[in-house]
Amino acid sequence: LNLSATLKPEGAIKNRIILNAHPDAAYEWRYNYHFNKRFSLMVAFMLMGMFFTPLICGLGWWFEHIGNEELKRYCGLGLLLFLPGSLLAIFFNNMKVVAPGANDNLSGVFIHTTIFKILAQEKRLAHTEVMVVLTGCEEAGLRGAKVWAKLHKEEFGGPETMVLTLDTIRDLDHMKVYAWDMNGTVSHDRESCKLVQEAGKGAGLDLPFGTIFLGSSDAAAFTQQGYRCAALAAMDPAPAYYYHTRHDDWRIMDKHCIARALEIVYRTIKMIDVKK
Repeated sequence: LNLSATLKPEGAIKNRIILNAHPDAAYEWRYNYHFNKRFSLMVAFMLMGMFFTPLICGLGWWFEHIGNEELKRYCGLGLLLFLPGSLLAIFFNNMKVVAPGANDNLSGVFIHTTIFKILAQEKRLAHTEVMVVLTGCEEAGLRGAKVWAKLHKEEFGGPETMVLTLDTIRDLDHMKVYAWDMNGTVSHDRESCKLVQEAGKGAGLDLPFGTIFLGSSDAAAFTQQGYRCAALAAMDPAPAYYYHTRHDDWRIMDKHCIARALEIVYRTIKMIDVKK
């Protein structure tokens, strides 16, 4: 399910900004909930298990086929080492618990809808159309964003359009403008990222560029469809103890971080509105 709303400017539309966030949440990551301090090592072990287990099985079959018992025995020892990683991966998600998703990513939804409400009350935008697009199924492969971006792509051929995606606004010390997405394979529009970075400076923050090195945001789906995008997020990439766990509820939301992000989004829109 995707939801959208549009706010028209007072004058002719010369610019457009799409404020994007996802309201859906993920099934709980069992090992991040129980073993947060060791989670990264466990993920590495599971990835190695999923890669090497089928490889070793294939090699073992081949060595048996050619009658090399010594190498076959080494394959057996390799299975003892890597098979547990594959078995751990089977139980990665706790399908009985859905994370509340307060920070990931109702924080982004709250900021964008609040900005929309403020701008509607002010009625001061001269030439910039503002859209809020809340895309579902982000946690299931960016499905909502992919569908919306593809369906509406032809509608935005006129005024200059920028997409600003927010995702997990909670840890101010880790706030970054994400210029690279989807495991570092998708590059967002550099000028859009610089604009958000400049808005951050206006809010008193020197925001570095960052890379989503494991996973992706909805901004990746928009960029892949040819939109000019930037993404803003504020989460400890360790990952945080609340990420995709039952800890991610309203009681641990950070109002100061949310206020800073809200100011950055507001400043970004105002900077766009005075461009032309």
